[in-house]
Amino acid sequence: MNIKKIIKEEINRLAENKLTNDEIERLIKSKIVNVTVKYINFEGEDKTGVIQVNERISSNIKKTFEQLYKSGFRINSIEPANGRDDKTLIDNNITTCFNYRRAITPKGLGKLSKHAWGLAWDINPRVNPAEPNCGMNFEYGCEYGVLSKNEIDMIKSNGFGWGGDLFKSFYDSHHFEVPFTPEELTIQNSFDIR
Repeated sequence: MNIKKIIKEEINRLAENKLTNDEIERLIKSKIVNVTVKYINFEGEDKTGVIQVNERISSNIKKTFEQLYKSGFRINSIEPANGRDDKTLIDNNITTCFNYRRAITPKGLGKLSKHAWGLAWDINPRVNPAEPNCGMNFEYGCEYGVLSKNEIDMIKSNGFGWGGDLFKSFYDSHHFEVPFTPEELTIQNSFDIR
């Protein structure tokens, strides 16, 4: 499945309809689905978690987490964000995707985040730091859950861009997203939330 083509069509459709903020939020939330995945927690136990994503990327997410599980990669926990802020999700090392919120950047809050679209996800955010850290508390040199080049390359092969490559002034090693073209990014950034 070509994620980029599907998402471009979705964003263009939203831009053409000139929707209000409330209509955009309702439409985005109507496209969010629960994907149940297996994972191995930091104690080495098999667990099942739910990650909420845009329905258009659910098969890519499912495949990615199946590969991570088969490889033995450990994940602290996987659960819906349920409106929790980034600091809470990072402090509790929660792997999550959909979270209707603004983007957090080194310059402060930005426009509607790709997490708000269900098109970006964070994995073990406490042990895979972002720099600059935007006031978050990260752990360094952890034994479990730190992404290696092999895991990053595998995730990228499923159509996701990695936050260690995507941003010019921000290194976000726990972040993966559907990459947008500059035109798509302009359209995405035209939507805002109060």
